Amino acid sequence: MYNAMHTLKPTSIRIRVGETGPQFLERTGLDDNNIDHQPVGGGVNFYELDWETKKPGTVYLEHGEHSVEFPRALSITGMENLNHPPVRIEEFYGTASITPTGLISHDDARKHLFGFLQTLLRAGWRQNILYNHPRLGGGESYRYFAEEHMGLGLPVDYLPTLEEWMSEEGTWYLYADGLFMKIAIRRDYKRMDPDEPGAYLLSFSVHSQEEYAKRQFAGEQREQWQTLWVEKIKELKRERYAKEKALAAQGYSINTGYQEPKIHPADPVEP
Repeated sequence: MYNAMHTLKPTSIRIRVGETGPQFLERTGLDDNNIDHQPVGGGVNFYELDWETKKPGTVYLEHGEHSVEFPRALSITGMENLNHPPVRIEEFYGTASITPTGLISHDDARKHLFGFLQTLLRAGWRQNILYNHPRLGGGESYRYFAEEHMGLGLPVDYLPTLEEWMSEEGTWYLYADGLFMKIAIRRDYKRMDPDEPGAYLLSFSVHSQEEYAKRQFAGEQREQWQTLWVEKIKELKRERYAKEKALAAQGYSINTGYQEPKIHPADPVEP
């Protein structure tokens, strides 16, 4: 956690996935007070910065034409695994307030979040559907999400009804030119009366393409992802197509025009 005695705490920070820890510290003006060293698993460094709720900061993700800003940020952490060279910060994750005030109407929270998603779309970010998830859009995604009670990635270009918004916490997956992003909403379940204000927190993470690829595997297979990729994606897509076949029989529409991000030289992989 950030050292309270540090007097040069910035009000904003620019992050770049893939740079080394020393590069990150030199460029941002942070120092060892911002590093949480964890020896578990060969060693992991967490580069941390947080802000007070009443004095939030700004996180600016630098990614060329896909650069985006996270206003009202409350925390940001970069993760560097020392056990897997080349050693770089492959992931950042953080939190931000969804509104400048503490409480917000549920309807305004809904509109605010989807306004932010539209900002991401304008910056060239696109929806990423996980390989074993069905390719659904619009209200059908919310219907399936509610019925299955699973962490389905919701469509980034669809404004849900207030009823849909109140039914579940949402998660949105996106990608742009080698980076992958996850946006999620946390809410105070003690404040769920649709006629009364609610309390919301936005969480976000962004990681490299290689890190995203490795997350399709577990344990030692992570470092062999390039060799194992084709068979793994075939396995995951067989799950997807089985789900889609059952859903189509129930009247769901399958978005067969969805294009997967290209990660491996063999992509697009099909069973």
